[in-house]
Amino acid sequence: MKQEILQKRNPQVCIKNVNDAAFSRYGKLIHLDVDALLQEAEKQYPIPTSGNAYIADIAALHPFACVAEIAHRIFAEMAIEVGICHGHNTTLLGLEYHIGSEVNMAITDCVLALGRKEDFQAPGIDKEALEVFYVPKGSVIELFEGTLHYCPFSADQKGFSTIVILLDKTNTPISYRKGELLTKRNKWFIAHVQNQKKIQEGNVGGLLGEPLQISLLPVE
Repeated sequence: MKQEILQKRNPQVCIKNVNDAAFSRYGKLIHLDVDALLQEAEKQYPIPTSGNAYIADIAALHPFACVAEIAHRIFAEMAIEVGICHGHNTTLLGLEYHIGSEVNMAITDCVLALGRKEDFQAPGIDKEALEVFYVPKGSVIELFEGTLHYCPFSADQKGFSTIVILLDKTNTPISYRKGELLTKRNKWFIAHVQNQKKIQEGNVGGLLGEPLQISLLPVE
């Protein structure tokens, strides 16, 4: 129901659902009991009042059975980081991809714009090549290696919050070379051509078209 209302509010965007077959190009649903982890994260890490925040690794989120299961099932017992991304976002100003999967656990409803690395060809990728998916609260999804994604959109004015699990050390600093897509460890980033802040920092502007925007639902 909430997705349908959001769709009516955003007729310019086709909002699919991670339960739809179209999502299989980018990832898959993981059926796992994560309630205890989501409740702990929601209690300890409230959504910021403005802007977005990303904490790559939080020790307190590791000792949950569902995290151990993800480490085994998705990451083959390799070292992982368990963090949180939360805040308020209505505009897509970039895309990123990683080596290895990314697992998202939706603490709140949120929306993701997704593409594939192979769709990025010079001079860039148009926003029309992306697909937009509604991620219901409580969903656990694996984004496959090479899936283009970025900070989730909020679904409503309360903001969004999601747990993010990646290979350990992803998104940590490296000796960055301006003009390259590799901007952090295991992070390739494509800035929107209108994202002057990132471009002035040396990031590659390769996301084309008018920025994708989502008009949020009011707080219930």
